[in-house]
Amino acid sequence: QWATRVASRVGSIVALGLVGLGIVRSLNGEFLGGLWFVLIGLFLRQAAEGSYQQLVVRRALAPLAVRDVMTRDVVSVPADLPLDRVVDEYFWRHHVTSFPVMDDDRVVGILSIHRLGNRPSEGWRVTRAREAMQPIAEALTARPGDRVPDALEKLSHNGLGRLAVLDGGRLAGYLSLRDVLHALTLSTARGVDDRVQARAKRAGESTPPPEAR
Repeated sequence: QWATRVASRVGSIVALGLVGLGIVRSLNGEFLGGLWFVLIGLFLRQAAEGSYQQLVVRRALAPLAVRDVMTRDVVSVPADLPLDRVVDEYFWRHHVTSFPVMDDDRVVGILSIHRLGNRPSEGWRVTRAREAMQPIAEALTARPGDRVPDALEKLSHNGLGRLAVLDGGRLAGYLSLRDVLHALTLSTARGVDDRVQARAKRAGESTPPPEAR
């Protein structure tokens, strides 16, 4: 982490130097050339800061497994339920943006508000959930023992921000970006508290007792 932090700071310094050079060139009449230096510098600075932030997030979440942060009480939608009933009985009632879709005890897909919006509401009464859902795939699933940073990669790239957590093929939980953010907040707060306590302990150890003063 120290090496990454140093590299990030060096990258930020170089980026700020390019921004400064671009401003100087613009003031000297080379407006377009200077503008390119400014834009490149801003891009490099954002990239440098982003790489360090990603490392911090992964380190904070690394000790956690999916089972530690997932939602366990999962509401699911029957695969053959018409969409008009899905909207009335699930989306309106539970105020969430997606549900796992179940065929008996098997997860067959995930139905999101976005996919509902792609279908005319006039046809909801004759369209079943299984016809509108996103079929289950590796990118939409995780296992309880998977590490949270690995699950976060899927959450960030699958277009839903949700994962069905499967244990032996059965639905064990549901994982969202909000669950991960909550875990990250708690983990970060715990880390800050641990550092404060450690510093207080070191300060106490370095202070001689009254009788020794």
